[in-house]
Amino acid sequence: MNSETDYYTILGVLPSIDQGALAAVYRALLKKHHPDLQDGDKVDADRMTRRIIEAYEILGNADSRAEYDRLRENRGASSDDFDDDARPTDDGQEMADEQLDAAWYYIARYYPEAERARRELAELSSALALTFQVTLVETKVAPEADELADTLRHQFLERYFGSNPDVQAFAVEALRRNRRDVALEINQAIKFLGSPRPTETARFIETVKHVTQWKDRVATRQRPAGNGNRGGFTLTSVDWATLAALFSIGLIVLAYAKII
Repeated sequence: MNSETDYYTILGVLPSIDQGALAAVYRALLKKHHPDLQDGDKVDADRMTRRIIEAYEILGNADSRAEYDRLRENRGASSDDFDDDARPTDDGQEMADEQLDAAWYYIARYYPEAERARRELAELSSALALTFQVTLVETKVAPEADELADTLRHQFLERYFGSNPDVQAFAVEALRRNRRDVALEINQAIKFLGSPRPTETARFIETVKHVTQWKDRVATRQRPAGNGNRGGFTLTSVDWATLAALFSIGLIVLAYAKII
């Protein structure tokens, strides 16, 4: 057992997960990453499968999991490492398990908010979304989907990005923009420095932006549509006054020309 290795992160689950849901996630991940079921890189699939098996050998046993948790707690790290393999992408709602997929089909049909919550979690981590699905299926608490999603999201953000809400919000934006390097920078900074105090938040975020060459999105200003809008061009009251003045001047010029 290596307490330096984050087995929870490898399986994409949070330490609060119960043994039943953990076993279901493990089975789904095995089917998802098994080399014999992959059309892509077999070597990478084999590496992932070995990591998944190693993690579950520790966490799947209640006694070894308790010992592992004790060793991890003694380390007292400010945050856990954000795993390179926990991609923040939505690879679909299928869980690579026919029974689980069938159950989710009916959950999404009768509780569409559950599918909406799954998609939002998948923007942060596809593994987190899988944990959400499996937990709903195993515990049959679909009516409480929003509450479960909020709990998982809060635990996920605090575990990897600390307790500062502004830093968490910045990490969420980075993941949604697929800036994984920014999320990793935040994660490692929090791990070694701890969550910044409110007075240091702006400095912390600006430093991350500088190090990762983050570019803020410029909000485009749109003119409100009005009666004078033609093809996307809006005339303000000042524009109309100017046109009226020019028209009056034109009439005076024409009248003067006739006199001459």
